[in-house]
Amino acid sequence: MLHDRTFKADGSSSELVAGLAKILQPDENDLKHQLKPLTGLEEAKFLGKGKQIPDSIYTALLAYLHSLGQVNWCAHKQHLPHLAHELVLPPAGLSPSEIKLEGRTFSCRQSHEGNSGIQFKSPSDLSIHLTGHIDTIWQIPLQGKVQTFFVVQKHTPIPLYLLRDTPYPSMPEFATTVVDATPSGQFIIIEAEHILTHLTVLKRPQGTYGINTRSLLTICWSLNRGRRS
Repeated sequence: MLHDRTFKADGSSSELVAGLAKILQPDENDLKHQLKPLTGLEEAKFLGKGKQIPDSIYTALLAYLHSLGQVNWCAHKQHLPHLAHELVLPPAGLSPSEIKLEGRTFSCRQSHEGNSGIQFKSPSDLSIHLTGHIDTIWQIPLQGKVQTFFVVQKHTPIPLYLLRDTPYPSMPEFATTVVDATPSGQFIIIEAEHILTHLTVLKRPQGTYGINTRSLLTICWSLNRGRRS
């Protein structure tokens, strides 16, 4: 009830349960409540509390904004002095270890591995569903509004001929598959709207399913329960 926020008005205890839930997990911590526009002074204070964004992530963020058609954004060291129509991507931002989204906590892998595994929609093609782990989270003020970006390391798929040795291709109702346990080193920028669900992740040693060439992760996205698609 706490995580789903399903409080049925079927008795006097429902108000007490709802009140307790607000104490344990207040809605104000949820990402959807962090969309209040910032004044110039508030934005300066926000950036003052932030830290430098690594060059590789900064470049990826800029490319992501351009992929959305927001081509006026430019790097802070680019085209000096900046042209009047250009928007400068700040070089710093906050990097929280976790974020609440619709009452559920999503964490960086280093902070809480269990909350970091996610299934998500590819920003370039929303019909494609991918899986991975949240590596870092960045909150950056853009044009007076704080936007949250997730840097996700995609899972490493195993070859199709090995995947056929597992039981899951013939059992789609299990919402489960197997990926390589070796980190892919492939990172992708997404936003909250792309996240579908947490994953359950089970580490499996070499030899599982008769696959002796690599360690595996068995991942399941049935926690979605049809909430998002």
